[in-house]
Amino acid sequence: MKNNIPLELRQLPQWACARADKAPLDPKTGRLADPTDPATWGTFEQAEAYADQYGLRVGFMLSADDPFCVIDLDDKPTKPATEEQKARHQKILEAFQSYTERSSSGTGYHIVVRGVVPSGVHRDNVEVYSDKRFMIFTGDVVRPLPVADYQPMLEVLHAEMNKPQAAPVVDVPPLLQVSDEEVLAKARATYGRRFESLWNGNWQQLGIGDGSQSPADLELAGKLAEFTSDDEQVKRLFLASALGQRDKATKRPDYLDKLTLPKARRIGDSERALMEHGRRVAQVIIAKWEATKKALAANLLEPFAEFIQKKVSVLKLVRGILGEGGLSVLYGAPGAGKSFLALDLGYAVATGQPWMGRDTRQGPVIYAAGEGVSGLRMRGKAIAKVKHCDAPNIFFLPHSLSTPDEGEKMAMVLDQVTARCGVPPALLIIDTLSRFFGEGDDENSAKDMKRFVGAISALMAKCPTLHVMIVHHSGKDADKGMRGSSALQGAADTVIQCRKDGDAHRAVVEKQKDGQDNIPLPFALDQVELGEDEDGEPITSCVVVHDHDGKARPLTGWTATAVKVLRQLMQSGMATGGNLATEIPLIAYHNHWYQERPADKKDTVRKNARRQLETLREKKLLEWNGGESPIRLLPTFNGVTIELE
Repeated sequence: MKNNIPLELRQLPQWACARADKAPLDPKTGRLADPTDPATWGTFEQAEAYADQYGLRVGFMLSADDPFCVIDLDDKPTKPATEEQKARHQKILEAFQSYTERSSSGTGYHIVVRGVVPSGVHRDNVEVYSDKRFMIFTGDVVRPLPVADYQPMLEVLHAEMNKPQAAPVVDVPPLLQVSDEEVLAKARATYGRRFESLWNGNWQQLGIGDGSQSPADLELAGKLAEFTSDDEQVKRLFLASALGQRDKATKRPDYLDKLTLPKARRIGDSERALMEHGRRVAQVIIAKWEATKKALAANLLEPFAEFIQKKVSVLKLVRGILGEGGLSVLYGAPGAGKSFLALDLGYAVATGQPWMGRDTRQGPVIYAAGEGVSGLRMRGKAIAKVKHCDAPNIFFLPHSLSTPDEGEKMAMVLDQVTARCGVPPALLIIDTLSRFFGEGDDENSAKDMKRFVGAISALMAKCPTLHVMIVHHSGKDADKGMRGSSALQGAADTVIQCRKDGDAHRAVVEKQKDGQDNIPLPFALDQVELGEDEDGEPITSCVVVHDHDGKARPLTGWTATAVKVLRQLMQSGMATGGNLATEIPLIAYHNHWYQERPADKKDTVRKNARRQLETLREKKLLEWNGGESPIRLLPTFNGVTIELE
């Protein structure tokens, strides 16, 4: 049936295969495909061959570069459409006379048309997309019609679906009639200085409205309306305030009657609805907690036969290294690459890809970043660029929490991830221990460290399959192990040390309670170019390369460009220094660099070119004293290898 799909779609190289969970796969590599990266897509023939080989389905990557739009009328057995929604589906089917097929559920429909919508929209079991979306195609044709142009009708449909839904209605008892003085007194007592600033017209100091007074008017009207149901009283009080003195309020009756006050009422109703919803949710949570406490009290003891029959945690989160429900420590000196390695592990678990050549159990990952958040963002961008996947199951906590003192907040984080993903998180990475230690606690104290470990154990008890990895520092003498109390090492199921030897990195599994010790985990860090900042300075980060053999890796990016330029100058005769030919004038280097990257600005060329000289000097490949001094190449320069994009 796949050949029933319109030829004009099949001719485009925008195809991928669909995994059982509908995630797109690159038909060339079998890795996850990215709807924003054409390099991860393939031809229809490639997708068809891969799908036939592994029993998969094929799908099309909608892009801004193609003229197509898909209207998805959803009616799944797990989420059936209502009778009202089915009636709407029928109207859409009648309105859009274009190629139509049944969806993979067998009960929904895909309508393919020509046209563009400004953004994807999903409402009432109807989805409309024309860009950055993977759509599975079945070829199960309902209407074997050509793909028709429906741009005007698409715009109408998109506008209808984007209409704001009415705020939930909540029964709010009418407020008793109160005097103007009482309304003002209640507003001042409730909102204090903020209300006084609004009342006196000092809205700009509150940072409201980005230069416009209207948002401040809306807030003041809303605060007054909260304490009276009389709209005339609200208008009277508003006009008595400093905000109410401008012409827009005094000379335009519609400003308060039709615009500001009704909107303030709607916002207030919506906020009260949310508060009521929150109250009900809290009641449910409290009831569940009370039931849990009773269950715990009734099941504190386990008979031997039941105890030994329970499932035992095995090392299968990362096979042979990390187990479900375990505690591990990844430690090393600054610059050893431990945070890079931790993020790489998180990416592997979140995507289900092997890590260090070992299978992983896929699951959601939480990365609690207590420090270096900006650098972590760059590392994430580098991983996404190199591996062509944004790993949607990784979630970041970009600020520190005191785990022992704020265990409830961490528990809420686990609940949020579970709710969003439908399964509990598989891995929690805490980077670093010191940022999540209890305030005033001493990591050298066995008592305080045990308290920290106890808080971690409480989280793991809440989520039995959760593995917690703590990123920690080594002591002043790295050979003597990690910093602080040995209570952490004693509690850990797995301890991994990270080291840096020159340009090479290595990690080793020092300790495992239920597995093999001294497992080597060799890796390297490859530099990735991410662009330039507003000053033309290069933005770079690194990604982990597995199974590194410890040998020097080829230089990449701007550094590789610098080596290429210097070698071209040596071959061109611009170098001096007798038979050795090791000295190169700086101006020649600058000029040749500009020829290599002509799109760069002059000041950008100079900055980038000099920065790379400093990098090569640090690698002991050349000598350069800065300024306008010549560049002297060392014998080691001849042995370096480069890898150009």
